[in-house]
Amino acid sequence: MCSSVVLLGFAHTVRERPTTAEILVPASLAIALAWPFPPTRYVLPLLPRVRRPVARRQLQNQETCGKKA
Repeated sequence: MCSSVVLLGFAHTVRERPTTAEILVPASLAIALAWPFPPTRYVLPLLPRVRRPVARRQLQNQETCGKKA
């Protein structure tokens, strides 16, 4: 379920305003997964970039819910 939330947030960010990070993060993940060694060293620096769209979407939802109340 967590990965689906991350993917939805990422897709929303790509549709809204794509930057070079939206291109480089999937490319880096693909390279890290293809690497024959444990990819932890290469994937951990990408986590803030992956979590950012999720956090942005949650803030937008909270603002929307707050306006309706």
